[in-house]
Amino acid sequence: ETSLASNSTFKGQSGTAQTNKLTGDISVTIADVLPNADRHRNDAVHSVDASRGSPLASGAVRSWHHQALAEANGFEIIARSDDGVIEAIIDPKRRFYIGVQWHPERTESDETGLRVIRALVDAAR
Repeated sequence: ETSLASNSTFKGQSGTAQTNKLTGDISVTIADVLPNADRHRNDAVHSVDASRGSPLASGAVRSWHHQALAEANGFEIIARSDDGVIEAIIDPKRRFYIGVQWHPERTESDETGLRVIRALVDAAR
């Protein structure tokens, strides 16, 4: 079995470190597992499926990333792409703490684009 992940540390709400695993470069490190990894790069459009109860919507997004979380310790996974890549996480203990892999500022759909940005602005008020 080949390990496809490296460790990454995030600081949790309590100030303690939470270790999560990042896949490395998904177009290289998981090409055997995810032969279409390039669809997550170069401003490509792909779909994401939001979990029931998620503050995010399912739909098409513009993507330009070459890494992805392999685990989300301390966070809740709230969206995945249709090929299984973790696309969004949330810290349910905080009022607003959402991380997305796609670029909402370049996503045409209001549901997965502008709505994400509006939620951030509203939370900051």
